Amino acid sequence: MKLSIIMLVYNKLDLCKNCIIHNLNNSALDNVEFLIWCNSQLVDVKNFIISLRHPKISKIFISDKNIGVSAYNHLIEQSKSNYILELDDDAIAPYEFDKVMVELYDTLPSDVGLLGLDMSWGKKTFATRYSFTDYTHYKNAYGDKYRIYEQGKADLIPGTCRMSRRELWTKCGGHPKVLYGSDLKVNKNALAHNFKTSILLTAKGKYVIHKPDPNTQVQNWKMRTCKIANKNAS
Repeated sequence: MKLSIIMLVYNKLDLCKNCIIHNLNNSALDNVEFLIWCNSQLVDVKNFIISLRHPKISKIFISDKNIGVSAYNHLIEQSKSNYILELDDDAIAPYEFDKVMVELYDTLPSDVGLLGLDMSWGKKTFATRYSFTDYTHYKNAYGDKYRIYEQGKADLIPGTCRMSRRELWTKCGGHPKVLYGSDLKVNKNALAHNFKTSILLTAKGKYVIHKPDPNTQVQNWKMRTCKIANKNAS
């Protein structure tokens, strides 16, 4: 198995259903597995997750309570590959996202522990909003079609679609055991254990479409937490 894609489910049915199905269909890697953990306590969401059938889904877990992003630790333990990709249930990754990210990650130095795919952020993207293009540019075989920049400092890179090596989680003691807003802590832990972090941009504007539901308290809380975390990192 080349890649394990791990997903946590929190959101309302229409949102998570749309995003999960899109991401399964946009997956182009053959030797990939999806592992899904349902934190949602909504009956219709649980029923949908239980009913999911797809050849790339290897395991599904239904939690009797919301344990937050600490559930990633359970999915990492159950996953089979060395490469692990966290993918949010309120985001749609572009077509072939997994294939491209694995191919590019294979070209990076072994000390690059995190690779986050750029995502929509207001009227801009995450990378352009926070000027990641000022940082070190990793060369790759694709030239300018795909551009990878070293993070450079403990800023918040998007964890919406973020690839890592299993070694990182082993050395960092696993994923932070919190409910939400863990991206800053993940980045800082990686840097503290001598891993570099990076962000992937594409010349054709293929990035993660983040679709938070403004009507849910969970999403409002998550977005506020991320904004506060980014502000405190500067």
